[in-house]
Amino acid sequence: MTASVRCLLCELGAATGAAVGIPARLDQVPQAWFDAVARDGYDIVYMLGVWQTGAAGVTASKSKLAGSGTPAWAVCSSPFAITSYTVHDEYGGDDALAWFRAQLAKRHIRLVRVAALCPAAHR
Repeated sequence: MTASVRCLLCELGAATGAAVGIPARLDQVPQAWFDAVARDGYDIVYMLGVWQTGAAGVTASKSKLAGSGTPAWAVCSSPFAITSYTVHDEYGGDDALAWFRAQLAKRHIRLVRVAALCPAAHR
């Protein structure tokens, strides 16, 4: 299963009453989500966009989306514009990912984190 971290966490944030576009943290994902992933038969989850991105990526996105009608809350950095191989602050950081991984492990599901091949190109 591949999940865009930002999309998943914004959906979960909205479901808990957070403002539109404000993501939940990885350690706030409900047990029911993990249960559904296991019930659907997945044994590996790949979280696209879990790494820290920066302002340059947001600026580039704003430039490309100018005049498109895209709401400001929806503009974010590309998940490939990585500035640090630590879990994104908005998603709760490394501790939140450790909790998320533990929830998957309880259900015999592995988590894959793939680093970009050329991190220097995304600074």
